[in-house]
Amino acid sequence: MPLIPCEARGRIESDPAVYRTWSLSPDGSRLAVPGADPREGSIKFLSTTGGPASDLIVKRWGGVSEVDWAPDGKSLYVGCVTLRGAALLHVDLKGRADLLWQQKGKADTCGRPSPDGRFLAIAAWTPLQSRRSMHQLMETQNEGREKRAAAALAGAAS
Repeated sequence: MPLIPCEARGRIESDPAVYRTWSLSPDGSRLAVPGADPREGSIKFLSTTGGPASDLIVKRWGGVSEVDWAPDGKSLYVGCVTLRGAALLHVDLKGRADLLWQQKGKADTCGRPSPDGRFLAIAAWTPLQSRRSMHQLMETQNEGREKRAAAALAGAAS
């Protein structure tokens, strides 16, 4: 499929020394990026259709470092760096967060959902690692706002 160039829709200034991820929504209408101040626990949304940018505050959490859209576009998987280690959250678009997973001593984490939303691959790493290490693959079951996750594969794989 050929790429068709288009005009820039927005810009986010960032410290080049700080690693930042971004995630395009499943329908392609929004780009989610961790906020500029990681202590704040915010996520910035940029519209790809020319609409205004907006911010989402993840309630009771700071250190947002990773964002990934859920396949239905109604929530995000958010990696946080905390004083205790790494935490992976499931966050709705109102900022309500459910803790899915955490690990002491790790510096960061992320969750990548399968296209059908049935599985969530969790990776964690430290600043000294040259690559991410697969930690768990979880099967998810959605029932309203409840999120149940059962470990399907545990242990670290390099």
